[in-house]
Amino acid sequence: MTRPKQHHYLPESYQYQFVDSDNRIHFLDKISGRVQKTIPKSFGKEKDLYTLEKPPEGKQPTYIENPTLSGVDGNYPELVKKLEGEDFSALDKRNLARYLGYLRNRTPSYFKLIEQVSQEVSLKDIYQEVVLDDEKLKLYQNEALFDMSSEEAFVEQAINHIGTDKDHILNTFLRSSPEFAELIDCCDWDVMISRSIPFISSDKAFAKAEDELFFVDQGRTIYKRYFLIPLSSSICLRLSGDNSRLSKRIVADEEILDVNECISYCAERWIIGSSEEVLLNSHNASKALLAEEAVNDVISMLTRDEV
Repeated sequence: MTRPKQHHYLPESYQYQFVDSDNRIHFLDKISGRVQKTIPKSFGKEKDLYTLEKPPEGKQPTYIENPTLSGVDGNYPELVKKLEGEDFSALDKRNLARYLGYLRNRTPSYFKLIEQVSQEVSLKDIYQEVVLDDEKLKLYQNEALFDMSSEEAFVEQAINHIGTDKDHILNTFLRSSPEFAELIDCCDWDVMISRSIPFISSDKAFAKAEDELFFVDQGRTIYKRYFLIPLSSSICLRLSGDNSRLSKRIVADEEILDVNECISYCAERWIIGSSEEVLLNSHNASKALLAEEAVNDVISMLTRDEV
């Protein structure tokens, strides 16, 4: 069994759903606005991302990358093809949900979130222990120079002085991904199909979005939140609800542009797609949205100050 060093957080099986006619993936850097292209093998990866320091007995340090993730990744192209067609079974839905559960959680940013949450929980426990012990409290205040005025102040200051075991992060990832996959399988699946403008994706394949709903008779506004997950250049999945319904529809250009804008907006740094043009258009639209939000925030702040 091979022991790979470069681990894809954007699987090649996923990237190949967004390539151009030459099997190249286009990617845009949101910081510079520059677009480049390469082969999926060379993009969306990090050295030793899933390598365990102390693997379980009888397993290689890289067993998460291969065979665990490689086994999940292999049937993705067939599942996407079946989803767009008519031969998509309940088992196929569960298998695709399993793939998506890992896809959402396998990124470096998600690992950083696990680390942050773990550190905060540990520090809150330490704080509660210290404030109940006068000698420890004095030590932390005078010698360690930590701000013990509140739990929040202590956590904010001490978080730079604590680390989290990498194996703990990876084991949390392995435990949480199948659990998240079960939630995905139970959601309502709105399968959006494009016959014109290609969908894009990003380094954060799950984009959070929301619709504003205003209830006239009750005079209140609520927000219906959902996930947008591009599955290929021609298919995007909208997850909401919890009734396990599955529907399919051809979407108009305007809705595709809105979806791509949202995906670009939610991306951390990279957006990917089958052409430079569609990436630039989506990026520019999301920048305009950010500028509009900034103006609205200033107006809201000035209005509040006047009141």
